[in-house]
Amino acid sequence: MSILKKTIAGALTIVLSVGAIGTSAMPVLAASENNIDVLQKNVEKAQEVYDKAETDYDNGAIEFLESKMCDKHKETLNYKQYLNNIQNATGKNAEELHDAMKKREKEFTTADGKEDIQKKKAYAKGWISFDNLRLQSEWLNELNYKRANDTNEQAIKELKRGYSNTPLKLNPELIMDSMMAAMIWEYSDNPHTLFNSNVPHQSYFGVSENLNGRIEHSMEDWFDEELKLFNEGDRDINNIGHYLNCMATDDIVGFYRGQDMGASAMRKTFLAPEENGYTADEWLKMVNEAEAPLKKNLDEAKANLDAAKKALKEATKPDFANADAAREKANKLNKGDYTEKTWNAVETALNELNKAYQNENLTQEDLDKVVANLNAAMNNLEKKPVKPNPEPEKPKEDVAVNKIVLSASKYTYNGKTHTPSVKVYNQKGKMLSADQYTVTYSSGRKNLGSYTVDVYGKGDVTGTA
Repeated sequence: MSILKKTIAGALTIVLSVGAIGTSAMPVLAASENNIDVLQKNVEKAQEVYDKAETDYDNGAIEFLESKMCDKHKETLNYKQYLNNIQNATGKNAEELHDAMKKREKEFTTADGKEDIQKKKAYAKGWISFDNLRLQSEWLNELNYKRANDTNEQAIKELKRGYSNTPLKLNPELIMDSMMAAMIWEYSDNPHTLFNSNVPHQSYFGVSENLNGRIEHSMEDWFDEELKLFNEGDRDINNIGHYLNCMATDDIVGFYRGQDMGASAMRKTFLAPEENGYTADEWLKMVNEAEAPLKKNLDEAKANLDAAKKALKEATKPDFANADAAREKANKLNKGDYTEKTWNAVETALNELNKAYQNENLTQEDLDKVVANLNAAMNNLEKKPVKPNPEPEKPKEDVAVNKIVLSASKYTYNGKTHTPSVKVYNQKGKMLSADQYTVTYSSGRKNLGSYTVDVYGKGDVTGTA
């Protein structure tokens, strides 16, 4: 069988203790000053109940799968026994199997060598789950539809291959085999490692396997893509083997969805009459019935835990009266009134208090510290020094250029430039000093003609003449 270029995720579960179904909800006490310890213990007990309900639910899918096996395989093909067979495999592909299991063990071991329970639990929810068991019905319906509508009976029989388009049924033993094949592929480069090994499943199964690299559209890999090649004339078993197996004269099938990247399926001719086969509707009904009490118990435990936590939170909720008062006082202060250093301390403390309002896990002790820091910062505020008022400016004197007196207003032509000096007086007849005005003379004053002298007030002096 060809190895597709896509990859597949393997199977994983956690073997945890399993308890009875139907644990009753624990009563939640009302909050008061005298029952904080009781409420804390109530949360702890509710957490224990929830953890057990979660464990029961997580293990419920694999226990259901084992319960539907025939009596023989309930002992020899249950999850723990199958893992043991892989871990203790000898002979063909044994080394590859052992390497895969070592990689798996390493992935779920912390840096200090301890078992990473949380990571295992997170992975288990996506691998061996009631949702994945429900997918069996969906995929079975899809495969049976494709078989029923296939038109290549004659062409396949010419290849000396068995052919059937009758409906298949689901088989729990094959689902377990699929699960283990997917798990090994996750930690091995060879998708055929398990099937080519000496692990005992092949001693009682006539197995044909299909492996694919997609989850949401598995049949596109198993069937559609290779059917297209077959219809185009491709007869290379390495290219169309999955399609041929999907149309073989088999009776039962098993699928498995991995965590991220794929699924595997095996089918066989019904060799063992004691084994069971289920239609899609039968299987879906059984899965839902098995899940219902476990899910109900888990939901009740979750609701009870949430209620216990809420009661404790309300009872230990900090009193924000002093915090409100301190924040209101700080918000009324004017930054411009205080020195930069002392104001920055207030701003920092106020920011910390604002953060405290958003902290769902805030304790009264932590809140009191933040409020105390803000009050201390406000108490240490220093006013900016007050600058003395400047002396009032003297009113400007109303002074204006009024009259100009030239040292001479007429000259006899001598070919030289003439520049008479000026005296400037204001409207009161007071002569202005030279720094109170600017004088300009017309150009060309060595030639015959008339010229002007202009005076402009400067500074506090206004006017021109």
